[in-house]
Amino acid sequence: MLRKLIGIAAGYLFAVIFTVLALWVVYSQVNTDWAFKIESFQSSTRWVFASIACGFIGAMIAGAVCFLISKSSRAVNALAGVFIVVGLCLAVFALTEPGVIEYRPLQEFDFIEAREKSRSPIWYNFLMPFVSAAGVIVGGGNRKEE
Repeated sequence: MLRKLIGIAAGYLFAVIFTVLALWVVYSQVNTDWAFKIESFQSSTRWVFASIACGFIGAMIAGAVCFLISKSSRAVNALAGVFIVVGLCLAVFALTEPGVIEYRPLQEFDFIEAREKSRSPIWYNFLMPFVSAAGVIVGGGNRKEE
């Protein structure tokens, strides 16, 4: 049981770290006009799809990490459930965030500040938990338990 919990926790932690680092690398390679819609903090379509790709890849690796540690497909399924529950809670929370934040030229923002001020489309916030869960299931694969 402890092994399964450690696998779930390690997988989730790995996904978060990987995704943040991957998006930081993407952000450092593109300009703010690529990441945001013009003169707004609304994420651009390109940034949204880059986020979906990074999130899916991070979740795939998380599923593999979870299975390697736990040796259990049930733990992988539980990790997928954690992604759905936490992701939907964060999506609902995002509905309460203010829609407009004072604007200033985006060149003045580093990755952390841009992340805090950015606003993603509502559909994206509700889609990502399921994209992540699918990535976990794919990454956890159809492996045989020990």
